[in-house]
Amino acid sequence: MPNPPAVSAYHNYLVEGRLHMELLVGRPEQPHAFYLWLHRVRPGDPIPLLSGRFYGKEGELLLEMERNDLIQNPYGFSRIETRGGWALMDTSLQSILAVEVRAFPNGFLTVLRGELFDATGKRVLRGGDDGLRVWRNASVPFWSPPPEGR
Repeated sequence: MPNPPAVSAYHNYLVEGRLHMELLVGRPEQPHAFYLWLHRVRPGDPIPLLSGRFYGKEGELLLEMERNDLIQNPYGFSRIETRGGWALMDTSLQSILAVEVRAFPNGFLTVLRGELFDATGKRVLRGGDDGLRVWRNASVPFWSPPPEGR
């Protein structure tokens, strides 16, 4: 990423050790391709908005979601509320993605945990306490809006 990402005064996502007010990884325009879109959130809203198409380690489509709604869900995942966020869990209560929202006096920070794979079963993203990271061998487009005035 040659330019620094745009940062919101209200709600940001922690990705690659940096704050992002919005981020798109992958290719949502391709119907069978991985993507994760961390949408810009309205001022004062503590609920992060995610869209994405998520695959398993074997390249099987696990689910597709649009602005937190599960729209394709062949394996019966559920969005379960947790303390400080929510998680996408399968029927055996295994989480593929957990979302934690941290509140600060002037805004919110969303941290994602889990591993996400593409349609070939290749690991694309991994999230932990230090935020989401693009896997070192992943070749996916990565977009964040530029800061205002650039």
